[in-house]
Amino acid sequence: MQNLKLLTREIVMTFKYGSLACVLLTASTTYAATTFSFTNQWSGGGQGLFHITNDTNQPIQGWTLQFDWNAEITSSWNGTVQSHVGNHYKIINADYNATIAPGAFVDVGCVANFAIAGVLPTAITITPVVQCPADVNMDSKVDAADLAAILGNWGSTSPPYDLNSDGITDSADLAVVLGAWGDCATGGGDNGAVAPVITSPASAYGTVGSTFTYQITASGLPTSFGATGLPAGLSVNPTSGLISGTPTLAAATSVALAASNAVGIATQSLVVTISPASAPGDFNYAEVLQKSLYFYDAQRSGNVADGFRVPWRGDSALTDGSDVGIDLTGGYYDAGDHVKFGLPMASSLSLLAWGGIEYGAAYEKTSQKLALLAAVRWGTDFIIKAHPSANVLYGQVGNGSLDHSYWGPSETMNMARPSYAITAAKPGSDLAGESAAAMAAASMLFRSSDSAYADTLLAHARTLFDFADTYRGKYSDSITDAATYYNSWSGYYDELAWSAAWLYRATGEAAYLAKAEAIYSQNIAGLPLKWTHNWDDKTYGVTVLLAQLTDKVVYKTAAQKWLDFWTVGDNGSRIAYTAGGLAWLDQWGSLRYSANTSFLALIYADRVGDVGTRYRDFARNQIDYMLGKNPNARSYVVGFGVNPPVNPHHRGAHGSWNGSMTTPAASRHILYGALVGGPSTTSDGSYSDDRSNYICNEVALDYNAGFTGAVARLAQDSTGVPVANFPPASEQGSIDDEFFVEASINQQGSGFTEIRALLNNRSAFPAVGSSTLTMRYFVDLSELFAAGYDQTSVVVSGNYIQNGTVAPALKVYDAARKLYYVDVSFVGTYIAPGTGSLYWREAQFRMSLKTGVPATAWNAANDPSFTGLGAGNASMIKTSKIAVYDNGFRLTGVLP
Repeated sequence: MQNLKLLTREIVMTFKYGSLACVLLTASTTYAATTFSFTNQWSGGGQGLFHITNDTNQPIQGWTLQFDWNAEITSSWNGTVQSHVGNHYKIINADYNATIAPGAFVDVGCVANFAIAGVLPTAITITPVVQCPADVNMDSKVDAADLAAILGNWGSTSPPYDLNSDGITDSADLAVVLGAWGDCATGGGDNGAVAPVITSPASAYGTVGSTFTYQITASGLPTSFGATGLPAGLSVNPTSGLISGTPTLAAATSVALAASNAVGIATQSLVVTISPASAPGDFNYAEVLQKSLYFYDAQRSGNVADGFRVPWRGDSALTDGSDVGIDLTGGYYDAGDHVKFGLPMASSLSLLAWGGIEYGAAYEKTSQKLALLAAVRWGTDFIIKAHPSANVLYGQVGNGSLDHSYWGPSETMNMARPSYAITAAKPGSDLAGESAAAMAAASMLFRSSDSAYADTLLAHARTLFDFADTYRGKYSDSITDAATYYNSWSGYYDELAWSAAWLYRATGEAAYLAKAEAIYSQNIAGLPLKWTHNWDDKTYGVTVLLAQLTDKVVYKTAAQKWLDFWTVGDNGSRIAYTAGGLAWLDQWGSLRYSANTSFLALIYADRVGDVGTRYRDFARNQIDYMLGKNPNARSYVVGFGVNPPVNPHHRGAHGSWNGSMTTPAASRHILYGALVGGPSTTSDGSYSDDRSNYICNEVALDYNAGFTGAVARLAQDSTGVPVANFPPASEQGSIDDEFFVEASINQQGSGFTEIRALLNNRSAFPAVGSSTLTMRYFVDLSELFAAGYDQTSVVVSGNYIQNGTVAPALKVYDAARKLYYVDVSFVGTYIAPGTGSLYWREAQFRMSLKTGVPATAWNAANDPSFTGLGAGNASMIKTSKIAVYDNGFRLTGVLP
């Protein structure tokens, strides 16, 4: 236990606290409550969070966090380290979180190195910032230190030194300091007394029926606030300046704001946009999250465990890597095809892991944490296999052209699957860099539950980054087959910065941050951000991540300009919107772009800062559009909601047995959780639930990656729960529809019967090929025995046995009942669903009496397998009376 002081201006009290630092410090009686906790630790360092809560009924407008800590802070976010003397730190608020409304909170994060594991900050205090316009170092007085700060930063454009906000630190700012000389609290010069200037945003957003808050902020220590023309349901507190309430009408309203003190009054126009209700509970986000993770299970390649929860998936591609002598089984199939493309796979893993890191509580709340860990681990295990040495990384398994000529289940595919690698001689900085980012992010995800595995992931991340950085080049120039499908259009600098930033976050090592910032500054800064994060371009993700990790204006400005482009517009430029509200970027997989942006918007809003609720509202509205809140009143997630897609462009889910995209007409499996491509134009009606339409109805690893993280964040605030007994029993299928015989009477006459039979393997739960299939046709020889003969009086012959044989004599089934069978064997012939006619084999066999046996001794009508058969090929029917066996075990068919 340690002692901690509770400070006020009048009194000093002492109380005890435990392993988490906790302090209350006041400006009058109680000012703010603060807790500190570690969010991650490693040998020699850790990552922590100060949680500052305004538990008063007045807004805090400017704050300083001070504490003692025997540690070296290497980076911080949501606050700037103003000074570090000995073990004493002073952190000041960022521009965007200076104001903390009553009941609201701010999280200040940092990464630090320390010699003693788990050492905590002590003597933590929160003090209000007394707002002198010239108090540069925020020590509540304007003096020589502030003068030196201005002179030392002459010509700077940084806000702390540009006191009059004219864009540069110059003589005008020097005049502000000299004019305000003295103690801020007691006077001196003119005591900094100036008329207020409103500093809060000029726009705010809300939703009908949802709580709305907006804090009017202003410089100059205003004593009263006003707001006229507020939307119905909102009011302003004239003392605190907090606008709050529950809007009742959807509209855009212009509001006149005011802030005043004894010197003067400031006014500003505020546009409040209230959107139609999107009330919590409209969608069960927990169910969506559950099913989205299930989709990744459906994409698995390799050896799946017995009892795997996707009943129509089995072992597949078990010889991957054999062409190069290493084990490359496992990993994920990319989309509706069966190629394992390394870049989109790693990109998806990065986003999945990021969502788990930021919104772990949501995964715990919805009981999906284990499913997330399993999904990420299946991918990272593959990357470990694919990275057999420092400068070798296999980035693709399967040839795109060969694979795309096949429409069937992965379990029975038999085309060549070559392996492709990047090396020092044939580099791929984008692929190696993205893989490093995925491994670094995953190491953080697994750190608390499996530290040894996290160490393995981090070791690969370091080596992969070194490989990417040392041997630079585009992977699609080295793995040329990938260029047709996943060409590296953006180059590799984005992945280098992205992976360096993730390694910094995972290790706390400043060298990685320096590398990330240098690459960003030289190759990314200043680019027009008019697209979004995707499998190819990590510019947007690294911008948000660096804003989160460093709290630097350059990244925050870029991120907000980009997010504004997607929301309210940036300098007159705004993404296209459909009439129904979808932010539409591009025809191919339009929903995944909106989902990725929503995910990053939520992280930015939660970890860096929102503009009112602009970015959170955008994200929710976009995800809700995908779940069914759209003019088509349909879900775009397979197996969820109202009128979901039923024909995704996905071979495995379709379950074709003959290689045709139209056979069967309806998909045999539900690809639960898959987000389809969506509208192909800015018309909400341009979506088509057509299996052949791979623009609208494609599904892919990267489509669901950001979507999963965004849904997890929404589930965090919802009351929904996962579906019980999922997947449903209907997903188990019926073996009678997988293995069966179609038959008809080929010929019959005096003393003989000839049958045409087709043995079908249309297996799909899961699909499986076999070289040991046989079928049995049962006959009743009662009349033959009654005439004084036995089974040896019957000859069995094969008119046509396709790649098989027929036993020349009947075999005994039940001698007492005079029941025998014809044994047709296809042992040695591989019969499997997937391509053309390989799923069936034909047998034409005849049973006839030997010479001298009277024709009256033969009567096919009482034969069990003859029941229901018609004459001629046109009368072929599926019959359960002819049994199908595999390696001697009966699969289907009714025994007599």
